[in-house]
Amino acid sequence: MAVSEVPSSERRRSQRLLQRVSVRVAGEGSNGQPVNESGEAVVISAHGALVKIGSQLRPGSEMEMENLGTGQQAGFQVIWATEKPLEGKWDMGVEVKAGQSPPWLLGPSA
Repeated sequence: MAVSEVPSSERRRSQRLLQRVSVRVAGEGSNGQPVNESGEAVVISAHGALVKIGSQLRPGSEMEMENLGTGQQAGFQVIWATEKPLEGKWDMGVEVKAGQSPPWLLGPSA
C-alpha cells in the first residue's frame, strides 16, 4: 500500500499537545454578558487551544486568557464552540491573536 501525503489544507500549522493548563478566561458570553471564569486548556499548540469553561462564548468573539500557573496572558479569537455543554462545560477552539504568543511553554518542535 502506498503512503499518501496529507493535503496541505489538512496539515496543522503546529503540533498539538495533550496537556492540561489551568486558565482564566475573560470575554463576552453568547448571552451578551461578561464572562470571567476559570477553566482548562486541554489541548494546546503554538497557535491556539481547545478550552473547556462553564460559559459559552460566540464563535468570532475575542477573549483574553491567562495561564493561572505562570500569570502569562494572551488575546484569542473563538473559532468554534460546541452547541451544547458536555459534562457541564462548553468546548471551544480558540486561536491566539496575530503577533501574540500563547500563554504556555512549548517545546522547540511544537
